[in-house]
Amino acid sequence: MNQELRCTVSYKSDYEVAQRKYDSELNLSGRQVTNLPDLDCHLKKLVCTQSSLSELPSYLPSLLVVVNLDLNQISSLPDSIFSGCRNMKYLSLKCNRIQVMPSSLFTNSQLQILDVSNNLLVTVKNIGRLESLQKLYI
Repeated sequence: MNQELRCTVSYKSDYEVAQRKYDSELNLSGRQVTNLPDLDCHLKKLVCTQSSLSELPSYLPSLLVVVNLDLNQISSLPDSIFSGCRNMKYLSLKCNRIQVMPSSLFTNSQLQILDVSNNLLVTVKNIGRLESLQKLYI
């Protein structure tokens, strides 16, 4: 079954955007999707847990603040996936099959909580670059 997901959100003014907090949320938890499409929208929260997710797009939307992709089948992350996520504060990828964290993660100066526990990580390099990091689970 091939499911195509599209997320298009448009706002009339910057004022309307400023008034919204987490109303731009996509939750696909438990929906047995194996890959996410390229999400080009105003998402602030992406949750896709226990979904058999194994592939991710080459990038995630730049406005994301919360990303939870726990309990999936993710084995690798595209190197550029987090390159535009400058506002991300929470990232949870626990209980996957990830071996290497992409270098784009370590350019995020806002990340406060990172959970990559229960993966197949051998080393986590450059963790010191995450200046705002308050909690790390490996």
